[in-house]
Amino acid sequence: MQGEEEKQEEERRIVSLNLINAIQAKVEGQPCGRMYVETIINGKPLQAMLDTRAYTVYMAKELADEVGLSYTKEKGFVKGVNARSLPIECVAWGALIEIGQWQGKVDITVVLLDDKKFYLGIDFLDMVKTFLVSYTNTMCILEEGQPCIVLVKREIDEGKMFFAL
Repeated sequence: MQGEEEKQEEERRIVSLNLINAIQAKVEGQPCGRMYVETIINGKPLQAMLDTRAYTVYMAKELADEVGLSYTKEKGFVKGVNARSLPIECVAWGALIEIGQWQGKVDITVVLLDDKKFYLGIDFLDMVKTFLVSYTNTMCILEEGQPCIVLVKREIDEGKMFFAL
């Protein structure tokens, strides 16, 4: 039994190294700015901000309605870093999300935000076993059975900044 577990662990390491070796990007200048990935929810493409300071997955209510998410009314509050508390409007339980070749289900907390934003927090990044390679603008998803590499877009907004919830 232990030999089989060691073999599986070694295979996981090899797959991880193969993914790292597959990243071949020319880096010109220093990448900077917030990181976004292209996602698909209910067949609609959305850009999601990768926010390692946010605990969970959040979406603005206006955007949730726009993409037709089915959700359940919930009570509670979320508190952002240097931001006021925001009431939780509802939760979309088990919403199907696609990122690159990866797809799965995630619970999305829906809140009233000033802008139509979608945030993937640290619990999501941990759940799908990701690591960010910021200097190549890529995100590697290592979830068992669905490993893939996804391009990350960068945006610098000198205006209003809204950080982690």
